[in-house]
Amino acid sequence: AVVGSLALTLIYVVTSVVYTNEQITETVTTVEEELPQTNANLRKNVYPPVNPTNPEALLNPSLATETAPETFTVEFQVSRRGLFRANCHREWAPKGADRFYNLVRIGFYDDTYIFRSIRNFMMQFGISSDPQVANAWKSASITDDKNAGISNKKGYLTFAHAGPNTRTTQIFINFKDNAFLDRQSFTPLCQVTDMHTPLRVRITGEGAPQGPGPSQEQLQRLGGTYIKERYPDIDRIISARLL
Repeated sequence: AVVGSLALTLIYVVTSVVYTNEQITETVTTVEEELPQTNANLRKNVYPPVNPTNPEALLNPSLATETAPETFTVEFQVSRRGLFRANCHREWAPKGADRFYNLVRIGFYDDTYIFRSIRNFMMQFGISSDPQVANAWKSASITDDKNAGISNKKGYLTFAHAGPNTRTTQIFINFKDNAFLDRQSFTPLCQVTDMHTPLRVRITGEGAPQGPGPSQEQLQRLGGTYIKERYPDIDRIISARLL
């Protein structure tokens, strides 16, 4: 459903990539899509990474188990002038909401890369740029939530997974209505409702080895250095904080 009468434009960059051994060439065009709502009155601050309330939890997931409020809002600062908020609802996905709330609270998403973004589908992030932190959370899975009747609509935020009961830290935001994901235990927990400016996200395509985008395995193992050296133009989450 559209909230209010305003329209939000999400502008993302489509990059066609051609491999020539180790060389990559790119052709860039722009495409526009609409998300449910906009708010030009959001603060224009560019926030530094948050000081974690419990930094030890970055290396020990068992220390990040607080119960989330019934509703909470997360504000994301994204490279290339993106600032948006996501309103989250625990009743939509209680286990997922608790995990997401704790990850934001400890600063997990600060300085993480949008390593997978596919045209007319979604953008995905949530692997730490610190290999030690990424390794600590790689197997810290939570069980699935039952579908509460909330669909993967355009602008909805959902945990990624690799099968039943495998959600850890990776999340995605739908570029369009992806109702087919509802039947695969992809349970939304937040809705992007406010953006100060159009969010510009470089399209990576599918990740290696299936496509030209970054390898999740390499990002897990090598951290942000891998992205900086091989994919220097990929967008990142500068900070994610609770309001």
